[in-house]
Amino acid sequence: ALLGGGPDVPGILLGSELAEALGVFVGDRVAVHLPRKSGTGVLDYEAETREFMVVGTVESGMYDFDQSFAWAELSAIQNILGVGDSIMGVGLKIREMRDAPAVAERLEEELGYPRYWATDWISMNTELFKWMQYEKVLMFLLLTFLIIIASLNVVALLVMMVRDRRREIGVLMSLGAPRTQVAGIFLRLGFSISLVGTLMGTLLGFVMTILLDKIGYELPGDVLFVEVLPVHAKVGDFLLVGGVTLLLSALVSLLPAWLATRQSPVEVLRHE
Repeated sequence: ALLGGGPDVPGILLGSELAEALGVFVGDRVAVHLPRKSGTGVLDYEAETREFMVVGTVESGMYDFDQSFAWAELSAIQNILGVGDSIMGVGLKIREMRDAPAVAERLEEELGYPRYWATDWISMNTELFKWMQYEKVLMFLLLTFLIIIASLNVVALLVMMVRDRRREIGVLMSLGAPRTQVAGIFLRLGFSISLVGTLMGTLLGFVMTILLDKIGYELPGDVLFVEVLPVHAKVGDFLLVGGVTLLLSALVSLLPAWLATRQSPVEVLRHE
């Protein structure tokens, strides 16, 4: 029970940001304005002002909630609104938060829509999740371009090796080594370099993600929706990025491999 300053002054819990904005502390009194039903009509309401005593603050970690929500005894609110024992809504907490839309739809089917309707936290923030999805796609494209740039460095390294090893390549081909075997040497070399770099980068990124999830990274709550950066390490994302990296590296390794097979053993040995 939220014990306030007596039966006429019930207790109230304020969101931490709301309490800070109002400049009130535990033990202070605040005036709450609520619409009280004054008749049987749909629009028969009148303003009702009651005094509450602040008995505590709530910090949920979500700025929008902490700056706009307050909690009081159900009976006190029912008395002010003049609705008797009826209630206007029920909040549910489920085990898996991502199942909220399916649960809301099932409740409407079983209770009967539109007399009873349910709203889940995802549908309430549809635009936010759309922008988050767009941001995820843009970040993947940006990461892909970075991988392409890194792959070009591997190409440059292999091309320099082809130029430095022209004599060895000419000797191998003059001894009867097929062009496919020479190309395979540089393909395997390029893939090996990419594999080592991909494994090290993926492992480092996974460790950093886990540490960031454990330690947390604070965000400006008055600007963003949350006050702590939400981090969720998905193995599928790491495998996708690693697979794309290896694929691009294998493709760009074809150029130096092709250059190696274009060497003429006679010309190489003549000039080397």
